[in-house]
Amino acid sequence: MQLSYSASKIDNILVFTIENEVINHTISSQLKEIILMEFTGECENVILDLSNVKEMDSSGLGAILFGKRQAHNCGGDLYLVGVAPSIMNMMQIAQLSRSFAFFDTLEEALESLD
Repeated sequence: MQLSYSASKIDNILVFTIENEVINHTISSQLKEIILMEFTGECENVILDLSNVKEMDSSGLGAILFGKRQAHNCGGDLYLVGVAPSIMNMMQIAQLSRSFAFFDTLEEALESLD
């Protein structure tokens, strides 16, 4: 299974949109690699759009935390968009929901960072 995504920069914000419906151990390792390749150090903030993702395992959570650390190393933060209820529930169980800002849409996330 291959990671399908798009990455773009809006102002000084790196936006990753994941196209896969499932993030598992195979996809999460690819996601980490992509974050390292795309993260140039110029971006202060990263928005990870998970609107298409319906399922995620613990390795997916690990990849998201990896992205958050990379953003912090750059002086920014990682924001999550479109998190499915099942994924949000898993994040709450893992006590990660307080570590992130969540938005329903990309537009809402971008407005909050202006």
